[in-house]
Amino acid sequence: MRARLFVAAGVSALMVVSFPSISRLAAQAPAAQAGDPVFEVASVKANKSGDNRIGIGFQPGGRFKATNVPLRELISAAYGTPQPLPAFQISGGPKWIESDRFDIVAKAAGDPQPGPNGAPPEMFLMLRNLLAERFQLTVHRETKELPIYTLVMARSDGKLGPRYTPQRPTAPP
Repeated sequence: MRARLFVAAGVSALMVVSFPSISRLAAQAPAAQAGDPVFEVASVKANKSGDNRIGIGFQPGGRFKATNVPLRELISAAYGTPQPLPAFQISGGPKWIESDRFDIVAKAAGDPQPGPNGAPPEMFLMLRNLLAERFQLTVHRETKELPIYTLVMARSDGKLGPRYTPQRPTAPP
């Protein structure tokens, strides 16, 4: 059985992150622009436990909790609504966004209601504003040409080979 692998160019959306020089996490920084949703209260702390287990999620009552999460994962969650952004779609930033870990506990005013895809949509905006406020995160979106791989048949008759026998699906018991 032989197959050919072709490489083609494709276009993908990419998020580029950048940070001004950061010497410490801000206890309180200027609020987001007027009208932007923000958490009523939030705590951001560095996690030095050395544990590799992470937890991240939106909880009922307008709560957000992240435990031992690298900043890259927080960015992925904030900008990849409803599913996190794939790693290849985040580019830039210092190396520590992959290695340094953080604990975040935040509470929104009121009780935002879940959206059709899970968490309340405004909670993602609140998380974006929290990252901009506490980490001075800035992002921009750009389109970049990336390789795309396609596996195609090498045989003109469409068969995979003499020793391959297709299996027919069986009915469930």
